[in-house]
Amino acid sequence: MGTVSLNAFPFGEEPPAPRTHEELALLVLDFSGSMAEREQRSGIIKAEAVVHHLIREPAGEHPRSGSLLARLQRSRNRDAFWIAILAFSSRIEQVLAPTPLGQVDPQGLPLDSKDLLNRFGDNTAIGRALQEADRIAQAWLAGADPQLPRFVTILLMSDGCETCGTDPIGVARRIHARAGSGRPRPPIVIATAAYGEDADEQVLQAIASARPDGSPMFARVHSGAELRDFFIASLSTQA
Repeated sequence: MGTVSLNAFPFGEEPPAPRTHEELALLVLDFSGSMAEREQRSGIIKAEAVVHHLIREPAGEHPRSGSLLARLQRSRNRDAFWIAILAFSSRIEQVLAPTPLGQVDPQGLPLDSKDLLNRFGDNTAIGRALQEADRIAQAWLAGADPQLPRFVTILLMSDGCETCGTDPIGVARRIHARAGSGRPRPPIVIATAAYGEDADEQVLQAIASARPDGSPMFARVHSGAELRDFFIASLSTQA
């Protein structure tokens, strides 16, 4: 299976690529209390930056403009993508069940950052969030058309560390062991981002899947824009 093209173009000028597979981009986003803090460089509240750059920012004329969702919706492979969103702190909430990309309205999703921060607690259950992401991924994979293979990329972001006593590394090891090293890729891969200086880089790196060169699918990011770019790169190199 070739690399997914995320090159943007106006709708109607180029037909979508024929579907050879389906890809679920499963966003697992930390909305614990520390996400109310501001990015050091931009001064923007981190939760607002994440929602803007991953979900809400509309696409402009430049091919590399817009949110992660907007860029996927302009890609030639847009018909292959599904989207799901989990928000977490000490609790886990499915914001969007797995949905074909073309049916997702970024502006209509219940992702008001202030509301999420008010409803979610200060603690961070990364392991429990990853366990729920695995449950959703397994259910979606089980519904595949035998003629159309499915793959999942779990895109997990946290700006902190595990504080609820769950076991993110143990959960990730079980996911990796079950997925194996399938060809052309495992059915589930995990990309992780440490958002800001306080995020637990050691744990998040240990959770991440390995790239073909052996390096972890991990990045430390300092802005919502950097997070978006890392997640897009994770999708385009793994699908």
